Amino acid sequence: MWRLFLYPKRYFRNIIYIRLNMKNVLIIGQGIAGTCMGFELMNRDIHVEWMDQPTLSCASRIASGLYNPVVLKRMRMVHMADAFNKRIEPFYSALETFVQDSFFYPKPIYRIFHDVEEQNNWNQLSDNPKWSTILGDIITDEHVKAPYGLGTVKQTGWVDTAKMLKTFREKMQDQIIENTFDSQRLKHLGNTLEYDNKRYDAIVFAEGWRAAENNPYYPRDAFRPSKGELLTVKLDQRATPNRILHFKHFLIPLGEKGTFKTGATYVHGDLTDAPTNKSKEDMLSALYTICPSEATVVKHDVGIRAATKDRKPMIGKHPNHNNIYFLNGLGSRSILMAPYLSQALAEHMLHNRRIDPSIDVNRFF
Repeated sequence: MWRLFLYPKRYFRNIIYIRLNMKNVLIIGQGIAGTCMGFELMNRDIHVEWMDQPTLSCASRIASGLYNPVVLKRMRMVHMADAFNKRIEPFYSALETFVQDSFFYPKPIYRIFHDVEEQNNWNQLSDNPKWSTILGDIITDEHVKAPYGLGTVKQTGWVDTAKMLKTFREKMQDQIIENTFDSQRLKHLGNTLEYDNKRYDAIVFAEGWRAAENNPYYPRDAFRPSKGELLTVKLDQRATPNRILHFKHFLIPLGEKGTFKTGATYVHGDLTDAPTNKSKEDMLSALYTICPSEATVVKHDVGIRAATKDRKPMIGKHPNHNNIYFLNGLGSRSILMAPYLSQALAEHMLHNRRIDPSIDVNRFF
């Protein structure tokens, strides 16, 4: 197996080794949450299989991949930001090594100020010890329409989620079942579970927003899914910033020069996979407020985020089934949250460690 073959020793420094008897785990979903959870368990000597239907749309595959501990619109820290940040670098670096490809890019994000008040608030927060390691200098960029400057956000970056999921799937293809989960085929046999004549010690539901529609094991009325649309655009590389920008939306430079990803929109009540002209025009209009270059749309993507009604993730054990677990509801911050949440759930599954009540799935039951 893959036990501890990649993580630095500090990653497991606080583990309490009260090992529960668990050898085989089935994970439903191979998006960001399911992939990270499986990789975490593999590093703990657990045999993992995934059930995932690649023909269904998946928000993880088209996600921006940004990770950022700050809600820049309101200038407040993400809930549990410190815990999330500590897992980012060791986890994704280890996953890169495992798949033997690069998809993890730690880079600053630059927030464009809209007025002098935002600039002054930035300077005041920067003097606060709580913020000093996150907020950096205010800079200028001749390729950006930003008369009040750009604030540097540290401990941030992006992950090429499409590449991460694709390379991991190729590596683990013999352990991925391409099918849709059917709750009627799951049998409870004492301390084990059976699905299609295969035995598992536990199952982890990480299938995203569709769980709200067709998985009876979830708590009722927990999800508040939202539709997000993104554009891949080509810009004149002679007049284009080579940095990650945050304005009304974001702008991320991709590997090919002059190619960027921008978005994303938040639409509630529409859970279709169809792109809309309204969202497209909204993203382009916002882009032109900060970038003078004409944009050519290369691709228009749509994804449905698995958000919860309190905007916090849900992890933990089912109150009535000891071998059923959840890792879902990560919303728009999957890349930021998944490494820590995977570790926390693995510690709960294998060593019975307590989960923070604010993210425990039981708050919804």
